[in-house]
Amino acid sequence: MSQTESQIPQLEIQLRQANNQLSILLGVPAQDLLPRLGTAGIPTAPVEVAVGIPADLLRRRPDVRKAERQAAAQSARSASPKATSTRTSV
Repeated sequence: MSQTESQIPQLEIQLRQANNQLSILLGVPAQDLLPRLGTAGIPTAPVEVAVGIPADLLRRRPDVRKAERQAAAQSARSASPKATSTRTSV
């Protein structure tokens, strides 16, 4: 019994560390996430798991797709003046 009780402080530290890691992944300041997580059960994995090459998996992320669109738009904007200056000089 005392051995189990002696593990409680270490388990509480691990819980706080996991909570802080989740806060980082969610992009929110470190806070107690238990109220936000609720009391739902552990979710089950889907029967089929989408597989693919890492680049395809990265492109599914909304932040990566947004960055790609921004890069394409910036590229189009920077190419536009060059195209018009080439046309006017011909």
